[in-house]
Amino acid sequence: MGDVDDSLEHLFLLLAARILEEDPDAPFEKLRADVSKSLVSAGVSGDLVAKLCDKHVNFANVFDFKGIINPKYLEEVTSKKLFFYIIDASHGRHGALRQLVRRWEGDLSRYVVYGTEDMILRLHGTDNEAASIHETLRDADFSPCVFEVEKVHYYYGYRVKPHLSMKEIPENNLNMLASNWRSKDIPDQVKKKLLDKKILLGSFALENLEQTHRIKAFVGVTLAGLVPYHFKLRLPDHLLRISEIQSCLLSMYECKKGPYDFVLELLASDTKELDTATDKMILSYSGDRGRVYHATFIVAKADEKIPVLSRKESLVVPSPKPSIDRSKEEHKPKKALGIKKWLEGPSD
Repeated sequence: MGDVDDSLEHLFLLLAARILEEDPDAPFEKLRADVSKSLVSAGVSGDLVAKLCDKHVNFANVFDFKGIINPKYLEEVTSKKLFFYIIDASHGRHGALRQLVRRWEGDLSRYVVYGTEDMILRLHGTDNEAASIHETLRDADFSPCVFEVEKVHYYYGYRVKPHLSMKEIPENNLNMLASNWRSKDIPDQVKKKLLDKKILLGSFALENLEQTHRIKAFVGVTLAGLVPYHFKLRLPDHLLRISEIQSCLLSMYECKKGPYDFVLELLASDTKELDTATDKMILSYSGDRGRVYHATFIVAKADEKIPVLSRKESLVVPSPKPSIDRSKEEHKPKKALGIKKWLEGPSD
């Protein structure tokens, strides 16, 4: 039996990721069988495929199976929303930024991105938690672009719809499913009821991008010029009907304030698939007096957390270490800013 090279293993895991997109509840045995069938039919040695199946019996360290709680429900019961921070560390302080952010705990996802901007943060938290992050970044001499999500249209592969009322919601079970969807400790009837009530949208296989080698990207979409308002209202549904976008769309956020009208989260097999999807966004509007622009941020490294239900503020943001040199700057004492004020930017 020959050795399995890295490229074949990457293909094996890529095919598994694609299958899990369509059926995140696929049993491991069926998942291995479907991937094996595809590889063998493409001419790969059955012995090599068997080796890969033995190595990835339950795909440990590749996929983490999560339950997706309806963001509408989370906001209703916890008053927590989604915020994005785009942080530029191009002035040579990449290490300081990563060290600072690494110390924070809570429902905070961190994405190191290629290009001018060095990092994107996605917070699921309260206005106070969002303001705390913004103040801490400013105190550390970073000036992030911050904006709040007004509406989530599409979330981890699911359309977001209003949830139905439920007399008693087993919150512990809900969080257990969000953390470990395949847990056998939760009765199937509990899971089914939460799904029927749209409190849970479904399941999702959170993948290790270093293993699958897929490309994750955030795309900021801006409607410029005299784009009709009705076009903005219809844009989410319009984008979802474009097969090249829908095939790699993970989430779609409508922004309340900031540089973008929408932010799309994409997961593509390669750069060609990603480029095709973003090109379709530009062509989605053909008016004479307006245009659709986009900015793409490709993720180099991800530390992603899918939100759970927590009624208390859980974010821990230690203050920056006092080693930062501010000797050349003149500072006034800062007060905590309200959410509206810091979204508008610094006033001094």
